[in-house]
Amino acid sequence: MAAAATLLACISGVLIALALASFLEIAAPALALRLSPVGVRGSEWIRRTLRPFRLASTEGLVPTDLERLRLQAVVAVVVLVLALSILGAVAGVVLSIASAWLAGRSLVWRRARYRRRLDAGASAAALALADALAAGQSVRGALIAAGAGLNGPIGVELRRVGRELEMGAQTDSALATLRSRARSRRITLIVAAVRIQRRSGGSLASLLREIATAIDEQDRLEEEANAASAQARFTSFVVLLLPLVAVVFGELAAPGMVGRIVASPLGLWLVGLAGVLQLTGTLLIRRLGRAEL
Repeated sequence: MAAAATLLACISGVLIALALASFLEIAAPALALRLSPVGVRGSEWIRRTLRPFRLASTEGLVPTDLERLRLQAVVAVVVLVLALSILGAVAGVVLSIASAWLAGRSLVWRRARYRRRLDAGASAAALALADALAAGQSVRGALIAAGAGLNGPIGVELRRVGRELEMGAQTDSALATLRSRARSRRITLIVAAVRIQRRSGGSLASLLREIATAIDEQDRLEEEANAASAQARFTSFVVLLLPLVAVVFGELAAPGMVGRIVASPLGLWLVGLAGVLQLTGTLLIRRLGRAEL
């Protein structure tokens, strides 16, 4: 039971550290108003350190190498100090390494979530551009108007394009930057439609409405595919959880079983190999169950 409690404490420590990092990033500006000058500088340093968390999820920005390393180092040190006082040296080192890795991966996960939300707003962006063009605006004016009227990541990206246009950037250049920044097939489709129409002519408003209809149809098909595979994916994850449940029941039936396994070098190797296989199975199930149309 002691080994199981230690393992649960390690996992909880990593999750609490990441949650604390997100909370401090949000609370730092409010705390700065109530602190001394030294505290204000410390609060500003915390806000700057945790800034990549916010920008990755709200603007999809990729942090610099220095920002990422600073974030990982701070999270690792904080977790190490906490774990050394509670769990000991070995667990503290393991937890600090794991938390630094998770801090880096959380930036990737937040950017991936941002891109998914960006894809979800592509249909609304196409319709907003079509409506602005139908009202008699130029492509540049339609991009600025669509950005002002949309919320979420798609609004953030279009407003960024609008600022570039207002500063004198060429339309094709601003759209190319949007495409490379978004890394979305749907945004690439909209950008391609605008650029082709600028070269070849035609009714861009009608083409954008057709694109919006196609995107909505794709969303409907993806929802149907996910619904059709939901039971199989759930069953697969239940099968993946069975070994963990067996370990818990084994520890309850024979207290000390986990401790004896961990105390054995062969047991540690087998547990590590089992963990790698479990993680590989989880990633494969996610990959196979993902609908890409």
